[in-house]
Amino acid sequence: ILGTDAPVHDLLRLGMGPWLRTMLGAYGRAFDVEVYSIDREDFSSRLAAVHHPLGAGLRLPKAIRQILYHARLVSRARRMSGVVRVLSPNIPVLREIGRLSGSATIVDYHYDWASTAKTHYGGTKGMLAAPVQRRCVGAADLIIATTRDLARDIEKRYGKRAITIPNFVDTDLFRPREPRRETILFAGRFHWAKGVSVLIEAFTRIASDHPHAELILFGSGEQDDELRRQTPDSLRERIRFLGSRPQEDVAREMGSAAVCALPTLTTEGNPKAVLEAMACGTPLVCSV
Repeated sequence: ILGTDAPVHDLLRLGMGPWLRTMLGAYGRAFDVEVYSIDREDFSSRLAAVHHPLGAGLRLPKAIRQILYHARLVSRARRMSGVVRVLSPNIPVLREIGRLSGSATIVDYHYDWASTAKTHYGGTKGMLAAPVQRRCVGAADLIIATTRDLARDIEKRYGKRAITIPNFVDTDLFRPREPRRETILFAGRFHWAKGVSVLIEAFTRIASDHPHAELILFGSGEQDDELRRQTPDSLRERIRFLGSRPQEDVAREMGSAAVCALPTLTTEGNPKAVLEAMACGTPLVCSV
């Protein structure tokens, strides 16, 4: 089950399709896999797995779609046999799903979604985030954290034990490559929280002192057009928007880059981009 903030459409658009397909393929060696998401479209063929999109309320507000999504999950719970895995701690109806399905439930805890929503988004989402996460985590039979700190956070805040399974990196793919080039690389979502606009501004300040340097931006998202407009005309050939590309393309550029940047303005959990850069032996510049 995918969270409401991570529909398949966005994951594919952001270049995370290979990751999702790899994960589903691994599950598929032991289980018959079905995917639930808030999407409007059916992506079964692209995922190589049965996909159940919401597919309703095309013109309804996001909040209404979220309510419909949770209601649909509950209505289909009796058909969910085996194991139910939730990829974000923001499915408040997990207790009902577990009871109706009779299945074991697993929640992935990659970062503190509730604190991030409250601190950086506010509004109704910020108010509801903590009780939603508490209800979701509290209903889980098993919680998987990506770091020991996150596992300890679960135990301290919710009194539940979590197992730690770190994020993985394909070190055959993400590795140092020669020669190194004078490039600064970002790979991620073009969302205000990722701080890409700050990175572009910083590059414009150093561009004249480093006339051969380039800024390479992998990804897409809500800020795509805005970031392109922010780019000075004089630097359009040196600030390159490469869009969402296969992991092979990202790994090739990352392995030969001079620097990788992660200028996040909010909170990260255990970002794979950092681990991939480390595997490439590429220096990192990250915000704190």
